[in-house]
Amino acid sequence: MSAKDSKFWTFKGIDGLKINIPQSVPRFTPEDLMQANHGIGFGDPCHNCGRPWQASDYPVRRCPGCGALPQRLCTSSGCLNVCMPERVERENGAVLWYEPQIYCRECMTQETRRSRGASLALIFPQRLLGFARGYKKIPEREGLDRALHVWATQQDLGRKYDETVLLTYGSHNSGKSVALVRAGARIFMKSLARSICYIEADEIFRCTGEKYSDHQDARERARERLRMARDMELTIIDGMRSRAGITQAQKGELTGVIMERVRKQRPTILAQDMDTPSLRWLDGQLDEIVEAMKWRIQCQANAREWCNS
Repeated sequence: MSAKDSKFWTFKGIDGLKINIPQSVPRFTPEDLMQANHGIGFGDPCHNCGRPWQASDYPVRRCPGCGALPQRLCTSSGCLNVCMPERVERENGAVLWYEPQIYCRECMTQETRRSRGASLALIFPQRLLGFARGYKKIPEREGLDRALHVWATQQDLGRKYDETVLLTYGSHNSGKSVALVRAGARIFMKSLARSICYIEADEIFRCTGEKYSDHQDARERARERLRMARDMELTIIDGMRSRAGITQAQKGELTGVIMERVRKQRPTILAQDMDTPSLRWLDGQLDEIVEAMKWRIQCQANAREWCNS
């Protein structure tokens, strides 16, 4: 690159075409560009064969010595980590190189956590999320906390031993909901479950009628919520209890959701606001399944002190 006059720089482009660039535009040498894009300086060794990079190698596409793709600097603002290309060797001995990622693993992990953290507000009620952030462990609920941890982390949501249903029970306001939201948020943030549905039994009862509504929006919304309760990787059904006014159709819908998840071995957490684990009020066949469950944990009545004051 040479100076043409006091205002422009001239360099030769494709086919010898001369291009004038104002001097106010920053000038970057090939080494500047290699350093900015790849974190490579002239004389630095190739990550695969060790051959030093030279000025004649610019623009960098592959190492002239071994054909390897060059590394790339992470494109996150302020990050200086290097992303390496992937080397794959086929059975016939041929070596393939795949372009490096534009973000390093550390930045991708941080972005995933930010994205998942924002998604928590779409999964769980805000009120319970707020209480879960101030959660404190107390002896009355220690068994439930420990069981949720072991079931989720050590037994892969119960899939390790085909024990994918966990039932917790206890009187209303004993702190079960906050404990489950806290555990569910941790499961989601640690990617132990890719998708979670938190739904209360009363919502399932309400959707039972609304899925036949004359209003299309209400009908589609109800059917979508019931589909999520059935199909999500982990479903938490809260607030289950026997009370007057529940129709057979509503009981059948809730039973159907639970039975389908049991049959397909999909991880499910049930929370019952009663001092007994029995589900006979809902369905006799389902109650037999509950009696055979390993994971039945009582949350004691005086465990309602579930958040820091």
